[in-house]
Amino acid sequence: MDETDQAIERSKQTEQMGCIVNELDSIQFSIKASQLVKEIRRKILNPNNKDITDISGLAPPAQTRRLLYLRSREHFD
Repeated sequence: MDETDQAIERSKQTEQMGCIVNELDSIQFSIKASQLVKEIRRKILNPNNKDITDISGLAPPAQTRRLLYLRSREHFD
């Protein structure tokens, strides 16, 4: 096997390793997202938790949220 063949082989291996790393990153992200969903669900369904504003990953309380809407229908004409 000459140097060119070896370089091609290394290139293929590098590409395969890149695909594996990307797949592992995707799996890790999915696991973390699943854990976050489980934690949020557990905190929301806990009857002793009356204040859910401390749950990470939830939107801010309704008082600080702004809704985007039109006050009248005249803008649709």
